[in-house]
Formats: sequence, structure tokens, C-alpha cells
Amino acid sequence: MNDTIEKIVLKTNDHFYINNNKKFRLDLTKEGKLDVSFIRVDKKKKKISRIQNGAGYFTAEIIKHGFYNPKKLYAIFYQDYYKREWGQVGNAIFYGPNKMIEINTSVTYLEKIPLKGALRERVYLHELIHALGFVQLCAPGAIKDTGPWGKNDHLNYRDDVMSDSGGENWYIDKKRIEYYDNSIPNCEMDLKKSAFLEPTEKDFQLQPMSKSCKLTRWQPKYNHQRSLDCLARLNF
Repeated sequence: MNDTIEKIVLKTNDHFYINNNKKFRLDLTKEGKLDVSFIRVDKKKKKISRIQNGAGYFTAEIIKHGFYNPKKLYAIFYQDYYKREWGQVGNAIFYGPNKMIEINTSVTYLEKIPLKGALRERVYLHELIHALGFVQLCAPGAIKDTGPWGKNDHLNYRDDVMSDSGGENWYIDKKRIEYYDNSIPNCEMDLKKSAFLEPTEKDFQLQPMSKSCKLTRWQPKYNHQRSLDCLARLNF
């Protein structure tokens, strides 16, 4: 399993770099290997499959085990399957001495995803970008609906990694007008500026937060100070 996770993460980073000359910052061991931690959750497979919000459950579980460093974004890989999902954004509310903050993760369900092609890498990257706050609903091509979550935050054309319409390719912002290097005046969140990518931009951005310190996908004007203040709640 350790080798499987490392291959997915490193292949995704290679794909990202080839397309954008950037890559995600990764935690590495002293030996230069990907730092992968394993935890045993408190529910078995059958009970997990009955949970309404599986990704939220896994996020809460890693928080219970101390994985909530404000300078890190956690990617979770579950070796089995969860309902019909390939991957999801995980979210859990952390209540500490400095008020509450929502912690978001990417969750990939390995058993559900076929091994063919680069589908596992695509699912992992898709959920990782969601956990960073994209696609913002102010983006011109963002799908907006009134589904169970009250939003959609996907794109509706093929071959983009954030698209709901499939396709053989998985470009990162295929049209460069949605979420990467987009330069939209009234939609300032830009994945290219994410603090989790290297090389780092001078005007880097953190995850966009609402006033209640929950991840928001509607922030036309990026509020850096608010993101800093929210993350400071995890420093105690």
C-alpha cells in the first residue's frame, strides 16, 4: 500500500509539473521517500459504508490522531471502497481552545477506482484541488446547482481535471480562465498562487475561508488575513 500511494502522488506531481512548471510541496522522509502515515480507524468496512459522509468521517479520524498541522494539507487514501464514490473532499470541524475551524482533506477510495490508465492520479488530483477551494463559484464556467450540498464547484466541459464531463485527458484549467493562472478581477483565487505549490509565488494564497472559518468556494476577493487568522486557531 505504501508503494501504491507513493506512485500515485509522484505521478500526479510529474503530470502537474509537465503542464505548469510547478509541483506540490511534499513531505519527504530523510531517505527522500514520501512520508506516508497509517492509522487504524474505529469502524469496520461495513459500518463505514453506512456513514452518510464517509470523507468527513476519515477527516475527523486523522484529526483525532493529531494530523491537523495548519501548514499542511492532508491527502487520505482508503484501501477499500465507499458507496459509489471514487473520491471526495473531506471536511470536519475542529473545536480547540482558539474557537472552531473547518479542516479539509482530499480522500481517494482505492478499491473503487480501476487500475487502467491514470484514473487514480486524476481522482487524487481532482479532490486535492477541491480541498484547496476550487473551482470557485465565481469562475465563468463553474457549474452551480441546488443539490444536497447547495453548490457544485465543477466545470462542464471535457478533458479538464475539474470537469464532470469526463474525457481522456486531464488538463489543469484547460482554458486558463477558471482556476489556474486565470487573472479574473472579480474571482481572485488562483491555484497557481497556492502556498502548497513550488516554486512559490510572491503573492501566494492560502485556502479561502469564510467568516466562520469554513472553506468557501465563493470568495471573489481573496482575503489573505482572514485565512491567516483562521489557521492561527490551530496554533496552541
